[in-house]
Amino acid sequence: MEYIKKYENGLKVVVKEMPSFYSLTVGFCVGVGSCLEDKTNNGFSHFIEHMMFKGTQKRSAREISESIDRIGGQINAFTSKDMTCYYARVASEYAEHSVEILSDMLLNSLFDETEMDRERKVILEEITMGDDEPDEVCHDLLAEAIFGNVGVGQVIIGPKERISKATRQDLMNFIDKYYTTQNITVAFAGNIKFEDACAYVEKYFLNKLDNGHSIAKLQEQKYYSNYLTKVKDVEQAHISIGFKGIPLDGKDASAYAIFTSIFGSGMSSRLFQKIREEYGMAYTVYAYPSYYVNNGYLEIYAGTNPKNIEKVIELIKTEIDKIVKDGITDEEFERGKSQLKGGVLLSQENSSVVMTNLGKYCLLLDKKYTVEEKINSINAVSKSQVESIMRKVLDRKSASMAIVSKTQPAKDLLEKFKA
Repeated sequence: MEYIKKYENGLKVVVKEMPSFYSLTVGFCVGVGSCLEDKTNNGFSHFIEHMMFKGTQKRSAREISESIDRIGGQINAFTSKDMTCYYARVASEYAEHSVEILSDMLLNSLFDETEMDRERKVILEEITMGDDEPDEVCHDLLAEAIFGNVGVGQVIIGPKERISKATRQDLMNFIDKYYTTQNITVAFAGNIKFEDACAYVEKYFLNKLDNGHSIAKLQEQKYYSNYLTKVKDVEQAHISIGFKGIPLDGKDASAYAIFTSIFGSGMSSRLFQKIREEYGMAYTVYAYPSYYVNNGYLEIYAGTNPKNIEKVIELIKTEIDKIVKDGITDEEFERGKSQLKGGVLLSQENSSVVMTNLGKYCLLLDKKYTVEEKINSINAVSKSQVESIMRKVLDRKSASMAIVSKTQPAKDLLEKFKA
């Protein structure tokens, strides 16, 4: 069962009791990521995430890690475009211990300037490392093509020049604005009772945080049709094509997910069968939806030999036109539904995934994420609904494109794709 409790100061707790598990994952989720940043602070959410592990008033950086390692657990964090999450996965008997450690990191991190300068170097290396991963560069480039270099179009890690100049006071001001009770949800998934989870939150979190104020949700951004390229010394060419999708918890979410599964998810998908299996022109090819509050987009990605860029784009165009014109088969529809339901059910065997979904929905949508509702929603979808959202999304005339290759791609590739 899933439970939510909201306190007067705005702090929320969400719990999924999974008594058959030996473990649990607990995390605190903060409603800020790169989509709420601007040019003056892009990358601060991620920088703060790193600094939360660099020592508190009672623990050194090493002691934070050892406090979880010695009980056989795991502690980690991630920053996305709309959320930052710090979490621990432990045996259920160490639930309170893990909550205390996470609260210590949140409430008592020192942000020592020497540690900050050291971690700054680590992040700059991380930026350089990311620049050596051309597929990730291509994904980021597509987001910028669709949204511009603002909001969802911004990179999570930030630019080197901004990270290089960030001061301790800059980060503390950012924390004061966003790390408040009205912008934090504590989520639990695993072998724990709701009453115990609430007791731990009340002991270690509730009256120790700044109440602050609620943070405005990111509004729908303007979608653009742009073509961005980057020349890099890489063997493969990386191609991403983007379309306006649907937001997190959009009314057509299940039909949209079934469509993306049929078109570009897995080895039986149309894109995989055509581009890899029939033509052998890509090892990796897929379609993937990204969801945000009030925003979303669909990305088609393929990696191929640079000499095949135009051919792969033409094959993608042909498959889009075919599925838009002819629709999907009954077999594809049933397979897409089953594939989606299977993915939802399998995800429930990982308490970290469950915790993340619970925290995100509670934090950003103020609602519970339940498997039963998700499965019922998928079962209720009709074939005509899938075809309707598919035709709405796959509008080639409004598409954006990004390519990373060792030679400059032709300048008219997007216009040819849209024609």
